Amino acid sequence: MKLLDTYFQILEHNAQNDSHRFVVSMLSTHPVYQGHFPGNPVSPGVCNMQMLKECAETVLGHDTDLVEVKQYRLTGIITPQKTPRLNIDMTLGTDQDTVQVIAKVYDDQASYIDFKGTLRKQQ
Repeated sequence: MKLLDTYFQILEHNAQNDSHRFVVSMLSTHPVYQGHFPGNPVSPGVCNMQMLKECAETVLGHDTDLVEVKQYRLTGIITPQKTPRLNIDMTLGTDQDTVQVIAKVYDDQASYIDFKGTLRKQQ
């Protein structure tokens, strides 16, 4: 399930070689927040991982499969009320069939996610 424009929006994207900076807005109206957790919404880790994947796909120009997660470190809690706007610094390194992704999610106050993983173009 795609989350772009329902769970998050890309407000800005700047690129320099293989390095990318996204500024995203977390959308508090997404239905996931009704169950995670009612009255105190927290962004689910799996949705945040999908957000990183979709940011990479906007650069790559095609859908991908996440084939390996080498690191997914949560260093803070993302909520649409307390962290409505986030920065994502992402480096993409392409091999023959895969893309190595290194990403950090943060704002002016804290760091929230450190991610390293591998994507493969969907067949």
